Amino acid sequence: MGIIKMNFAIGFTALCFQALVLYPCHETISQQVDKLEKNIVRLEQMEVELKTHMERNQQLIKQKIIGNGKSA
Repeated sequence: MGIIKMNFAIGFTALCFQALVLYPCHETISQQVDKLEKNIVRLEQMEVELKTHMERNQQLIKQKIIGNGKSA
């Protein structure tokens, strides 16, 4: 009978720990992961925009160099 009570106490303690400690931490971590995923998507979009701007700038520089070469 003592082992049954001890098993119940251990199980109840583990359940309380999960419900009161682990679950709230899990929610916080899930929210932080969601924010990170959104930031990653935003950074990827910014990277694409920067590459586009860089390519445009390189084209303008080439055009200016070619234009200056023709003028000289």
